[in-house]
Amino acid sequence: MSQSEQAREQPCEQPSEQPSENASHLAKLDDRELALNAQAGCLRSYEELVRRYDRRIFAFLLTRSPSRQDAEDLLQKTFIAAYKNIGKFKIQYPFSPWLYTIARNLAVSHLRRLKPHVNEVFDFSDERSPAHEMADRETRENLWSIVQRELSETQATALWLKYREQLPVSEIARTLGKSVTHTKVILHRARKALAKHLDAEPATDVRPPVMPEARPVFADVQVS
Repeated sequence: MSQSEQAREQPCEQPSEQPSENASHLAKLDDRELALNAQAGCLRSYEELVRRYDRRIFAFLLTRSPSRQDAEDLLQKTFIAAYKNIGKFKIQYPFSPWLYTIARNLAVSHLRRLKPHVNEVFDFSDERSPAHEMADRETRENLWSIVQRELSETQATALWLKYREQLPVSEIARTLGKSVTHTKVILHRARKALAKHLDAEPATDVRPPVMPEARPVFADVQVS
Protein backbone atom coordinates (compact mmCIF):
# COMPACT_ATOMS: atom_id res chain seq x y z
CA MET A 1 0.00 0.00 0.00
CA SER A 2 1.36 3.39 -0.95
CA GLN A 3 2.01 6.16 1.59
CA SER A 4 -0.76 8.21 0.02
CA GLU A 5 -3.24 5.32 0.34
CA GLN A 6 -2.27 4.87 3.98
CA ALA A 7 -2.89 8.57 4.59
CA ARG A 8 -6.37 8.21 3.11
CA GLU A 9 -7.23 5.13 5.17
CA GLN A 10 -5.90 6.61 8.41
CA PRO A 11 -6.60 10.34 8.23
CA CYS A 12 -5.76 10.88 11.90
CA GLU A 13 -4.09 8.08 13.79
CA GLN A 14 -4.27 7.78 17.57
CA PRO A 15 -1.27 9.46 19.24
CA SER A 16 1.71 7.20 19.79
CA GLU A 17 3.23 6.83 23.24
CA GLN A 18 6.28 8.42 21.71
CA PRO A 19 5.43 11.93 20.35
CA SER A 20 8.50 11.78 18.12
CA GLU A 21 6.94 8.84 16.26
CA ASN A 22 3.87 10.90 15.38
CA ALA A 23 6.04 13.79 14.22
CA SER A 24 8.20 11.42 12.17
CA HIS A 25 5.14 9.92 10.47
CA LEU A 26 3.70 13.32 9.57
CA ALA A 27 7.06 14.60 8.35
CA LYS A 28 7.13 11.82 5.76
CA LEU A 29 3.85 12.96 4.18
CA ASP A 30 3.86 15.58 1.44
CA ASP A 31 1.75 18.73 1.57
CA ARG A 32 -1.11 17.25 -0.42
CA GLU A 33 -1.36 14.18 1.80
CA LEU A 34 -1.40 16.38 4.88
CA ALA A 35 -4.07 18.59 3.32
CA LEU A 36 -6.12 15.51 2.46
CA ASN A 37 -5.87 14.34 6.08
CA ALA A 38 -6.84 17.80 7.29
CA GLN A 39 -9.88 17.73 5.03
CA ALA A 40 -10.83 14.47 6.77
CA GLY A 41 -10.62 16.24 10.14
CA CYS A 42 -7.06 15.53 11.26
CA LEU A 43 -5.91 18.59 13.20
CA ARG A 44 -2.39 17.19 13.71
CA SER A 45 -1.87 17.02 9.95
CA TYR A 46 -2.91 20.64 9.63
CA GLU A 47 -0.57 21.60 12.47
CA GLU A 48 2.25 19.97 10.50
CA LEU A 49 1.39 22.20 7.53
CA VAL A 50 1.48 25.20 9.86
CA ARG A 51 4.89 24.11 11.12
CA ARG A 52 6.20 23.86 7.55
CA TYR A 53 4.90 27.22 6.42
CA ASP A 54 4.63 29.56 9.41
CA ARG A 55 8.06 31.18 9.06
CA ARG A 56 7.79 31.45 5.28
CA ILE A 57 4.33 33.02 5.36
CA PHE A 58 5.41 35.30 8.22
CA ALA A 59 8.40 36.57 6.21
CA PHE A 60 6.10 37.14 3.23
CA LEU A 61 3.61 39.09 5.37
CA LEU A 62 6.34 41.21 6.96
CA THR A 63 7.00 42.74 3.55
CA ARG A 64 3.34 43.72 3.34
CA SER A 65 2.69 44.94 6.88
CA PRO A 66 3.40 48.27 8.59
CA SER A 67 4.53 46.50 11.77
CA ARG A 68 5.59 43.14 13.11
CA GLN A 69 2.39 42.97 15.14
CA ASP A 70 0.31 43.44 12.00
CA ALA A 71 2.25 40.63 10.32
CA GLU A 72 1.68 38.33 13.30
CA ASP A 73 -2.04 39.11 13.29
CA LEU A 74 -2.26 38.44 9.56
CA LEU A 75 -0.32 35.21 9.98
CA GLN A 76 -2.84 33.98 12.52
CA LYS A 77 -5.75 35.02 10.31
CA THR A 78 -4.14 33.27 7.33
CA PHE A 79 -3.86 29.91 9.04
CA ILE A 80 -7.31 30.15 10.60
CA ALA A 81 -8.84 31.06 7.23
CA ALA A 82 -6.94 28.22 5.54
CA TYR A 83 -8.14 25.74 8.16
CA LYS A 84 -11.75 26.82 7.86
CA ASN A 85 -11.54 26.60 4.06
CA ILE A 86 -9.33 23.51 3.76
CA GLY A 87 -12.24 21.66 2.19
CA LYS A 88 -12.06 24.02 -0.77
CA PHE A 89 -8.41 23.20 -1.47
CA LYS A 90 -8.10 21.14 -4.67
CA ILE A 91 -5.76 18.24 -3.94
CA GLN A 92 -4.54 18.02 -7.55
CA TYR A 93 -2.77 21.38 -7.17
CA PRO A 94 0.24 22.35 -5.01
CA PHE A 95 -0.63 23.55 -1.52
CA SER A 96 1.73 26.53 -1.19
CA PRO A 97 0.17 28.77 -3.92
CA TRP A 98 -3.24 28.29 -2.30
CA LEU A 99 -1.87 29.32 1.10
CA TYR A 100 0.05 32.31 -0.30
CA THR A 101 -3.11 33.44 -2.08
CA ILE A 102 -4.97 33.56 1.24
CA ALA A 103 -2.11 35.44 2.92
CA ARG A 104 -1.81 37.88 0.04
CA ASN A 105 -5.54 38.63 -0.08
CA LEU A 106 -5.64 39.28 3.66
CA ALA A 107 -2.57 41.54 3.45
CA VAL A 108 -3.98 43.54 0.53
CA SER A 109 -7.27 44.07 2.38
CA HIS A 110 -5.39 45.12 5.50
CA LEU A 111 -3.18 47.60 3.64
CA ARG A 112 -6.17 49.15 1.95
CA ARG A 113 -7.51 49.98 5.39
CA LEU A 114 -4.11 51.39 6.40
CA LYS A 115 -3.24 53.19 3.17
CA PRO A 116 -1.24 56.06 4.79
CA HIS A 117 1.28 53.50 6.10
CA VAL A 118 2.05 51.51 2.97
CA ASN A 119 5.28 53.33 2.20
CA GLU A 120 6.92 52.49 5.51
CA VAL A 121 10.12 50.41 5.49
CA PHE A 122 9.06 47.12 7.05
CA ASP A 123 11.14 45.48 9.74
CA PHE A 124 12.53 42.06 8.78
CA SER A 125 14.92 41.66 11.68
CA ASP A 126 14.93 40.12 15.11
CA GLU A 127 17.24 41.35 17.84
CA ARG A 128 20.73 40.91 16.37
CA SER A 129 24.21 42.34 16.64
CA PRO A 130 24.71 45.96 15.46
CA ALA A 131 26.84 44.74 12.54
CA HIS A 132 24.18 42.37 11.30
CA GLU A 133 21.48 44.95 11.87
CA MET A 134 23.34 47.57 9.82
CA ALA A 135 23.94 45.12 6.98
CA ASP A 136 20.32 44.00 6.95
CA ARG A 137 19.11 47.58 7.21
CA GLU A 138 21.16 48.56 4.16
CA THR A 139 19.74 45.59 2.29
CA ARG A 140 16.18 46.44 3.24
CA GLU A 141 16.43 50.14 2.48
CA ASN A 142 18.18 49.65 -0.85
CA LEU A 143 16.18 46.74 -2.19
CA TRP A 144 12.92 45.80 -0.50
CA SER A 145 11.93 49.36 0.29
CA ILE A 146 12.45 50.15 -3.40
CA VAL A 147 10.34 47.14 -4.32
CA GLN A 148 7.54 48.30 -2.02
CA ARG A 149 7.80 51.95 -3.03
CA GLU A 150 8.29 51.69 -6.78
CA LEU A 151 6.66 48.44 -7.89
CA SER A 152 3.03 47.40 -7.87
CA GLU A 153 1.79 44.96 -5.25
CA THR A 154 1.49 42.29 -7.95
CA GLN A 155 5.07 42.84 -9.13
CA ALA A 156 6.41 42.83 -5.56
CA THR A 157 4.58 39.59 -4.80
CA ALA A 158 5.85 37.96 -7.98
CA LEU A 159 9.46 38.89 -7.19
CA TRP A 160 9.18 37.64 -3.62
CA LEU A 161 7.73 34.28 -4.66
CA LYS A 162 10.28 33.89 -7.43
CA TYR A 163 13.47 34.86 -5.61
CA ARG A 164 12.69 34.35 -1.93
CA GLU A 165 10.45 31.31 -2.13
CA GLN A 166 11.89 30.03 -5.43
CA LEU A 167 8.48 28.92 -6.64
CA PRO A 168 8.13 27.90 -10.29
CA VAL A 169 6.33 30.34 -12.55
CA SER A 170 3.30 28.05 -12.74
CA GLU A 171 2.77 28.27 -8.97
CA ILE A 172 3.37 32.02 -8.92
CA ALA A 173 0.74 32.33 -11.63
CA ARG A 174 -1.73 30.35 -9.53
CA THR A 175 -1.05 32.58 -6.51
CA LEU A 176 -1.55 35.74 -8.55
CA GLY A 177 -4.55 34.39 -10.41
CA LYS A 178 -2.83 35.04 -13.75
CA SER A 179 -1.84 32.93 -16.72
CA VAL A 180 1.71 31.62 -16.92
CA THR A 181 2.43 33.92 -19.87
CA HIS A 182 1.07 36.96 -18.05
CA THR A 183 3.12 36.06 -14.98
CA LYS A 184 6.29 35.88 -17.05
CA VAL A 185 5.51 39.37 -18.35
CA ILE A 186 4.95 40.62 -14.79
CA LEU A 187 8.30 39.19 -13.67
CA HIS A 188 10.10 40.65 -16.68
CA ARG A 189 8.65 44.11 -16.13
CA ALA A 190 9.28 43.92 -12.38
CA ARG A 191 12.94 42.99 -12.88
CA LYS A 192 13.34 45.73 -15.47
CA ALA A 193 11.73 48.34 -13.21
CA LEU A 194 13.77 47.25 -10.19
CA ALA A 195 17.02 47.30 -12.18
CA LYS A 196 16.24 50.84 -13.30
CA HIS A 197 15.75 52.04 -9.74
CA LEU A 198 18.79 50.15 -8.44
CA ASP A 199 20.93 51.87 -11.06
CA ALA A 200 19.94 55.16 -9.45
CA GLU A 201 20.89 53.90 -5.95
CA PRO A 202 24.36 53.40 -4.40
CA ALA A 203 25.72 49.91 -4.89
CA THR A 204 24.66 47.54 -2.13
CA ASP A 205 24.36 43.91 -1.21
CA VAL A 206 20.93 42.76 -2.34
CA ARG A 207 20.62 39.61 -0.26
CA PRO A 208 17.05 38.68 0.67
CA PRO A 209 16.09 39.35 4.29
CA VAL A 210 16.93 36.78 6.92
CA MET A 211 13.98 34.52 7.62
CA PRO A 212 12.47 35.82 10.86
CA GLU A 213 11.14 33.74 13.72
CA ALA A 214 7.39 33.74 14.00
CA ARG A 215 5.74 33.12 17.33
CA PRO A 216 3.39 30.10 17.44
CA VAL A 217 0.06 31.26 16.09
CA PHE A 218 -2.11 28.18 15.68
CA ALA A 219 -1.59 25.81 18.56
CA ASP A 220 -3.28 28.11 21.07
CA VAL A 221 -6.15 29.08 18.79
CA GLN A 222 -9.51 27.45 19.29
CA VAL A 223 -10.88 26.82 15.81
CA SER A 224 -14.62 26.49 15.57
